[in-house]
Amino acid sequence: VGTVAIVGWLSTGLDIEPSGALRDTHSGMDCGGAAVCGVLALETGFGPSYYHHDDVSVHGLWPQVPPYGNSQCLRPKSMAPPKPGLPSCYSAPSINPDHQQWFVEHEWSKHGTCAGSASEDDFFAQVCQLAQGPLKVMSQVRKNAGSLGDMATAVTKEGYSVHTVDLADSQLLLSACGSRNAHGTITWKLAPVTSFAEVCGGGGPAPALAPEPQPSVTC
Repeated sequence: VGTVAIVGWLSTGLDIEPSGALRDTHSGMDCGGAAVCGVLALETGFGPSYYHHDDVSVHGLWPQVPPYGNSQCLRPKSMAPPKPGLPSCYSAPSINPDHQQWFVEHEWSKHGTCAGSASEDDFFAQVCQLAQGPLKVMSQVRKNAGSLGDMATAVTKEGYSVHTVDLADSQLLLSACGSRNAHGTITWKLAPVTSFAEVCGGGGPAPALAPEPQPSVTC
């Protein structure tokens, strides 16, 4: 495995594949044969303001709809309210729970409503499942006094594809794609951009469309 390069978020367009190779992504993320594609943003805890905390944590799953890529915006099958409480991966003890509640609502309205999930609960269950493996790797690196770059290297060695390293907020953005499952909704998987067609190509009928969500204030 080659050495992972650290790149500025949105200042360069480079994918870091598990092989250590870099590929140009200036034209935006290409979903290939996948129904949807995007990035899973993970916080190291080394960033400023709310990005500074004692635990590595998940930020969110962001479908790369235009102008960030050519992912479709697939609405959830159901807009039913979620279960009470925070999703498990958003309840880090060192992060203010009141802020996290607002943050979860923000992530759903801004990103989750384009992810093709069955519901809000399904969306965050998938986010937490996707984040579990790489966060475990990042947590161990942090315990060993490692840096953002060390975390990027470590998760790449474990087979995850780092799409971008966000220097401003100290985050890793891992590439992900989604395919339609037997229920007609989207199942997301972590995969290199070059493998989207193989990992997420094809897959069943289109999801049913829910009513358009109301606009919300975003940061």
